[in-house]
Amino acid sequence: MQIGNRTSLITLFVGALLLAGLPAAQAHHEEPGAGEEPASESVVATASPNGVELEVVVYDMIFPIQGGATYSDNFGDCRGGAGCPRTHHGIDILKPKMTPMLAVASGYVGWMHNDQGGDCCAFEINHDDGWESWYIHMNNDTPGTDDGQGWGFAPGVVPGARIERGQLIGWVGDSGNAEASSPHLHFELHKPGGIVINPYPSLQAATVLNAPLSPGNTRGCDFDDDGHDDLAIGIPGEDLSGNTKTDAGAVTVLYGSTDGLGTARAQLLTQGTPGVDGQTNSDEEFGYATGCGDINSDGFDDLIVGVPGDANGGNADAGSVNLVLGSSNGLVASGSNRWHLDRRGVAGVAKVGDRFGESLAVGDFDGDGFADVAVGVPGKKISGEPGAGMISVLYGSAAGFDGTSAPFHEDKAGVSGQAEAGDGFGSSVAAGDFDDDGRADLAIGIPGEDSASGSDSGAVSVLYGTGSGLATADQARFSQKSTGIQGARAADERFGAALTSGDFDGDDNLDLAIGVPGDQVGGAAAGGVNVLYGSGAGLSSSNNELFRQGAGGVSGSSAAGDLFGSALAAGDFDSDGNQDLAIGTPGKQVTGLDNAGSVAVLYGSGNGLTGAGDDTWSQDTAGIRGASQADDRFGQKLATGDFSGTGISSLAVGVPGEDLGNDVDAGMTQIIAGKPGTGLSPAGDQRWDQKDAGMPGSAQTGDGFGHLGDTSF
Repeated sequence: MQIGNRTSLITLFVGALLLAGLPAAQAHHEEPGAGEEPASESVVATASPNGVELEVVVYDMIFPIQGGATYSDNFGDCRGGAGCPRTHHGIDILKPKMTPMLAVASGYVGWMHNDQGGDCCAFEINHDDGWESWYIHMNNDTPGTDDGQGWGFAPGVVPGARIERGQLIGWVGDSGNAEASSPHLHFELHKPGGIVINPYPSLQAATVLNAPLSPGNTRGCDFDDDGHDDLAIGIPGEDLSGNTKTDAGAVTVLYGSTDGLGTARAQLLTQGTPGVDGQTNSDEEFGYATGCGDINSDGFDDLIVGVPGDANGGNADAGSVNLVLGSSNGLVASGSNRWHLDRRGVAGVAKVGDRFGESLAVGDFDGDGFADVAVGVPGKKISGEPGAGMISVLYGSAAGFDGTSAPFHEDKAGVSGQAEAGDGFGSSVAAGDFDDDGRADLAIGIPGEDSASGSDSGAVSVLYGTGSGLATADQARFSQKSTGIQGARAADERFGAALTSGDFDGDDNLDLAIGVPGDQVGGAAAGGVNVLYGSGAGLSSSNNELFRQGAGGVSGSSAAGDLFGSALAAGDFDSDGNQDLAIGTPGKQVTGLDNAGSVAVLYGSGNGLTGAGDDTWSQDTAGIRGASQADDRFGQKLATGDFSGTGISSLAVGVPGEDLGNDVDAGMTQIIAGKPGTGLSPAGDQRWDQKDAGMPGSAQTGDGFGHLGDTSF
């Protein structure tokens, strides 16, 4: 994709038929005054025929609306009634409210109308090359209403602000004198000197983006590349074949749209689905883990499904993963895409209890443009030590996985530590470019690591990406005993039980959040989260943070068994360019109900994560559908994505312990939407379970609908 900025002027002869009846264009526009409709909508035509230029101008730019839109050449049309007192000096681009708008070129914000009266919402960008683009009739309503109380501008779009080409700048609406019309963007393009030109040819030639180039990353899975993220929901306890194959497992896929996730195109995948390339058997737990990324680099995200209970060669719980490829029609299962330790090219031999596929992380570890997958094998016996654990890296190619793999464990040369029984190396994994070199790196959780402080105190290893993939050179290892890391190491803390990456301080180096669900707080195992920040040299203990409930500005209070930090997910919920962190607390007591569960959200800033303005969410939060029940475990799994295509992350909360009538632990998933400038909001939340109309499958006791994969890259 070309992201430079240049102007191409193609001078063409324009015949008399083209000019017939077209009012002359005004040669210069003044900045609209306060209380007025911008001049582009109220220009008095000049009498001079020289106001119309005999050239077609094609300006190299990004299309101003994400995903493209419907428009026609209505430049120069008469406005204002009889006699044509005004002419239309732009193109009206039709799109629903809250569709993201993108900067067509880099520059600085000039005039701006950002009040909530009739003058809202419009502004201009003064391009670096002297051109100008004007954006008029932006949203001024709360989503789903016509109340005039919302805002059309993305955070950071203020007078004088620097704007980059492809950046999210706001949302389509019907403000100003367009309240009675269909939502649209009135878009203008001005040459240096303020001369208005017809932007239609430039719009036709513009580069269309399905997501903003900056400032943030919504982190979701877009299996059909339509600009709306989709959600894979694991159901590892699903019984199949008339309930004769218990806990065989399944995955439900919901597709995004302007209205968010819906069941219209929902899919139910199992190992028995034609093309998934596996047989359905009891206790396989298909969907225990999921991940996504563009493995074959065709522009569509692909789905990777962990099946840790899969039996290979009669080895119970040996495990496997399935790759299901994305397309313009969504996920399409085809080919031989079941991978395991007994498959040719995958290093290792499948054994009982390996649990290959219990965790997954997706990232381009060798920088070749094909996403790769790190597969956790936490039950693997290493050097005779049962459950020491390993990871296996499957590399992407145009054909899918390329048939090679690379194993890593604590007894491999160059990897710190020593393989010990029960370490669980690979129980959690997270990919992220921690050193900003263009290649993904990998954090590996070792929550069962023992220390002098006691068993299961935990640790995290980090391997860095190179041109040939993950390598042990420069690898790092962290625990709460590491120099500079906040907290004190203790038994049963399980440092590294959950991991996610995110750019919490907006410096383009991804940072690492580490869940410590047994962290000791005041003598109670309540849980905590350590955050390490990235730099050009990778992750460092410098400026690291430790977050606990009721400390350091974080809301709430800590109690034994909260499990704060059991699940983590990152996304930009307030669209400010700094990613935010959602923290699952599935053991939290809510209104006296044990293990009802909650989720805490910390917001990013230029200085990193902060407790200021944090949120706490549960099923008892006002506006959230449902009600807390004992053992719901709200927040046991988390994921993020831009499901409605607004350029803002929403949070998906897995509630695998939710009871649906007599179906105990059938499970459900809650969606809480992000909002520009303020973060997560209960307005328009969604609640999904297998009893919903149009949802494939059926709710059963023990299904655990709500296993979500953190899209950490």
